[in-house]
Amino acid sequence: EDNGEMGSWYVLASLGLYATAPGVSEDYVLATMPQFPRVHLKELDLVIEAPASASASPLFTEVLWQSRPWSGATIPYSALSQGGAL
Repeated sequence: EDNGEMGSWYVLASLGLYATAPGVSEDYVLATMPQFPRVHLKELDLVIEAPASASASPLFTEVLWQSRPWSGATIPYSALSQGGAL
């Protein structure tokens, strides 16, 4: 039994997020293409959009947070928890 760690890792990875150090850091690496074109996380009022994920060769060249370019490789949970669009 892994106490749910593998399940939570899979869910986050499917959303295109990777927790750098669970329990230590609130940062999530924007490392992979989400598996779904659009996901709405109701509790956070957060929408993650990746229209290219439906294509045969998904690729992203830019990350937008609240319709503005996000230059970092990580995004803090404190930002995501405020709701918005990624």
